[in-house]
Amino acid sequence: MAVIVYRYAYFRRRAVPLIPIGIKGPSHWGRVWAYADSGAAYSIFDDSVARLIGTDWRTGRAMVATVGTGAMMRFFLQPVTIQMRRVRIRLEVGFSAELRIGFNILGLDVFEQFNQVTFDSLNRCLIFTR
Repeated sequence: MAVIVYRYAYFRRRAVPLIPIGIKGPSHWGRVWAYADSGAAYSIFDDSVARLIGTDWRTGRAMVATVGTGAMMRFFLQPVTIQMRRVRIRLEVGFSAELRIGFNILGLDVFEQFNQVTFDSLNRCLIFTR
């Protein structure tokens, strides 16, 4: 059993489940921060991350998500490898030029690769069990 623990990071003076992850496209690895969001069906990264890892993000399958304000956001799915500590996961994630919220989103598509995901607010940590 693999257990991965991340301490919450501070964003705008508040402890939040913002974690560092590795992401690999067709040609490069990148290290980025992503907000763990259990209400997001898909992981969505800013288009600058696609450029960092060598992905032509606009060639992916077009999707639309409703964001917290009720607005619609277009994103494109692309295959990547996500690395969380020593665990690597191959899946499709979204890239969008419309994200513009200050961080990337790690959604249920990643959480479903684990047996359990625990948001431990008291101890300010996020625990992934596989």
